[in-house]
Amino acid sequence: MDLVSGNARAKNALYLGESQVGAGFNTAIYIYGSSAYRAALSYDGATGKVVYQGAGGTQGLQLDTSARSVLFTGGTFTTVSASETSYGNAHIDETATWNTSTGKFWGIRQRITDTNSLPTSLLIDLKATPGGQFVVRKDGYVGINTSTPGYSLTIDGVTGATEDALFISPSTDGTSERAALSLDNWNIGQDYNADGTKNFYIKDTASSTARFFIDKQGNIGIGTTAPSSSIHLTSGNFTQTVGSNPIHAGSYASSTVMANPNGIAVSGKYAYVVSGANFSVLDISNPNNPTYVGTLADSPSTLLTGAYSVAVSGKYAYVASPAESGIEIVDISDPANPTHVSSIEDSGSTLLSGAISVYVSGKYAYVSSNGENGVEILDISDPTNPTHVGSITDTAGMLLGGPGGLYVSGKYAYVTSNNENGLEILDISDPANPTHVGSIADSGSTILSGAISVYVSGKYAYVASASSTENGIEIIDVSDPTNPTHAGSIAETAPASIYVAGKYAYVASNSSTDSGVEILDVSDPTNPTNVASIVDSASTLL
Repeated sequence: MDLVSGNARAKNALYLGESQVGAGFNTAIYIYGSSAYRAALSYDGATGKVVYQGAGGTQGLQLDTSARSVLFTGGTFTTVSASETSYGNAHIDETATWNTSTGKFWGIRQRITDTNSLPTSLLIDLKATPGGQFVVRKDGYVGINTSTPGYSLTIDGVTGATEDALFISPSTDGTSERAALSLDNWNIGQDYNADGTKNFYIKDTASSTARFFIDKQGNIGIGTTAPSSSIHLTSGNFTQTVGSNPIHAGSYASSTVMANPNGIAVSGKYAYVVSGANFSVLDISNPNNPTYVGTLADSPSTLLTGAYSVAVSGKYAYVASPAESGIEIVDISDPANPTHVSSIEDSGSTLLSGAISVYVSGKYAYVSSNGENGVEILDISDPTNPTHVGSITDTAGMLLGGPGGLYVSGKYAYVTSNNENGLEILDISDPANPTHVGSIADSGSTILSGAISVYVSGKYAYVASASSTENGIEIIDVSDPTNPTHAGSIAETAPASIYVAGKYAYVASNSSTDSGVEILDVSDPTNPTNVASIVDSASTLL
């Protein structure tokens, strides 16, 4: 140990001096290792800075740069200067060695507490090149793959990307909703079925109603979460716009099995036609080329002579035959080979004489009987054994004389009266005891003379009428079934049948000079208008 000027020194090891303590050197609070393992910790009395500096500046913690209050230097700056101050007080500088040799990484580039910069300035900017970017602006906007988010969350896609820009990972518990996105009063998501399949929905959260729903089979529900067909609309109307006159698509003719067709019903890709004494099936999956599939001809065991009307429900077809005064039930599960299942004829307990029209709803078939001026209700829950349930005949105050067209909606049956020129409404809530509710007869303001066909949509009944005095379509407001009232009407030539879909009514006309189909716009029921038509020609069968 040497004593020099009041100081104590252990050569090359320990130095004690006034206001100085050194290890390996005589600088204040300075620890200095050998050149091979050089590192230093020092205090600069003039600047007030404490420095820990690694050998060659390759690693260490340093507080001697005025540009930053805290500076971590882990290597040579590549693009950021030590004198740059625009990025704030806390800064991790980029280097060429973070992530990959070709990539660069920026850390936190702005003060988290920032009172001086613009609202659009970035508080956080994480970026990899090549790669993505994540930023948080002072105003709270967040950007992914963009440094200029224009919304609370902005996600920019990547050119040439092979994956989705946004992916919401599903839950893994197998029971809860899988993924959802809420937008104000709307919820878009995917939920989970017990068998592992998933449904897609768009829901109105204000009413918890699914406005749009796709189930695991691909069926689309509008207003329902239980679609039973490819497109299932509940509590609403379907709007179809007619842009021009309808054109001929295809036809099928046969002088044997299709002679004098009277009635047709369509279900799926098949059309079921009754004509003469035959029940025939056509494949209409290609409308341009309908093809014959199969026929059931009348025989001693069937009631198909003079078959006039047909209704289809499930795998059965129900045929009304006025000539045979009864109902024939046909199994159509094999369309190429329709077969007789059972039949029921007029008897002392039924009203089936002159059965001219049939409508099926649920487990009941409703039949208008022209020969007995009434309506018969049959229980068809067992198709092999249809049975009488109830009936009602024309009496004073009713309009069931010469009943023709019949339509069921809810708890009401709507029946046209050809003989009494009007529309009868029956309450069928108790099928064993149908009762008169209301009726409307032809008058100076209506077109109901020779009423022959009826279709009900919403609160309106559309009636086709043809007689020697007037021909046309009558629209009736049936919102109060006890008091049906005239809404609107339009003259047509010999209308025979009517069908309504959305805001259009389709009318089949049977005239020696004007046979064809007329399309009416009924969006304003008080003022139906002609939209388009197609008439019989050399290329059509109208």
